[in-house]
Amino acid sequence: MANVHEPVPAGSFAAAAAQANALLFTATQDKLHQPYRGALMPPSTDLIAMFRSKGYAAAVSGAGPCVLVLHYGNAREAIDQIASEQLASGHWRVLHLPINTAGVEIERR
Repeated sequence: MANVHEPVPAGSFAAAAAQANALLFTATQDKLHQPYRGALMPPSTDLIAMFRSKGYAAAVSGAGPCVLVLHYGNAREAIDQIASEQLASGHWRVLHLPINTAGVEIERR
């Protein structure tokens, strides 16, 4: 993990991605809500632990049992590979959703 307090050199996508992912990882460390809910959804807890052990920012999404993985850059294949065993069970599916960086747009018709 990159030190999140170090500035990123200009023009360095890899460094920017590493810093962004380190911030996401830190931001998704939930020590209040997820630990006590883990016993209620062991497969989700195990999947989160697996992603986090690989450095991905993973957390329970909403009320659960959905798992949210946040990342900067293209990690589609890596995420699918990490979750391949769980995906094979037929109980999970991965939705790779982009983030809208433009924000709200108003169209006049």
